Parts: sequence; C-alpha cells; structure tokens
Amino acid sequence: MLDVRHGDGTYVRARSETEGVIVRRAALAPLLDVVTVRRGLEVEAARQAAERRTEQDLADLTALSRSPDAGSLDQRVERAVRFHSALVDASHNPLLSELYRAMTESIARGIQQATADPEPADVGTASHEDLLAAIAAHDPDAAAATAARHLAALITQIREQLQAR
Repeated sequence: MLDVRHGDGTYVRARSETEGVIVRRAALAPLLDVVTVRRGLEVEAARQAAERRTEQDLADLTALSRSPDAGSLDQRVERAVRFHSALVDASHNPLLSELYRAMTESIARGIQQATADPEPADVGTASHEDLLAAIAAHDPDAAAATAARHLAALITQIREQLQAR
C-alpha cells in the first residue's frame, strides 16, 4: 500500500513478511541496482499484461496515463508509480505484483532522483501511451520492448548523473 507524504515522498507499507524484507533491502541498494531490477520486473510485467489484461485493467491504465506531466514533481512521480504499479497488477501475477510493490518506495526514490532538476522534468511518461497501445493490442513482444526502451532511458540518465558526480 502506498503512503504518500507530500513534500517527503511516497512510501510503501509492507503487507507481508517477504515484502518487508524486500522493502528494507531495496532501500539500501544503489539506485542503479534498483532501476535494473525494476527493468526486469516491468519488462516481464508488460509482456504478461499484454497477454492477460482485462478491459478494467486497460481502463485503469488509461486513466492513470492522463496528464502525466502536470503538477509538482512529487505529484508526477506519484502518478508514474501508480501507472507502473497498475501495469504490474495487470499481469495478474500475484508474486510479480508483490515483488514490485515491495520495491515501490525505492522505485519512487529512483524516479525522483533521476528527474530532480530545477526545470519541470518528464518523469519518463512520454512512452506510457506506446506501452498502453501494445497492451491494448495484446502484443506481448511490443509491450516488453516498449517497457525495456522506457527504462533504458532512465538507466542512461542515472548513469550520466553518476558519472557527472
């Protein structure tokens, strides 16, 4: 469950012992490690969502993809996390959803850090429409490829930030 603390961030409340362990472990991991694990989870989630999604899943994802770049950085990060969490849930794979939920706080931290810029930043939502289209079309290969591209851009951005330090 997400606990949004405006001005402080988005946090995850553990629902199980396993989730609690993963939350604590992910919080200690370097950002690049978190994002590469996220990529693995989301690419497979996108593939499964394209195969298994319901019309309600599609409606939820569509609603969450509206106005992705409006509002404060915290609001945009929160919307991005909700979109990606709904994507993972649309896989209808309970274990994948639990693993992803456990990492949500670290994922939100990663998005926040990667987009911490004085100018309003796109939190990676430009490709949400392409991802949504692939899922709607029941195209698992396109969904997985789109998710991989979406996160490759974030990984590149994080690597550039780390090299600049």
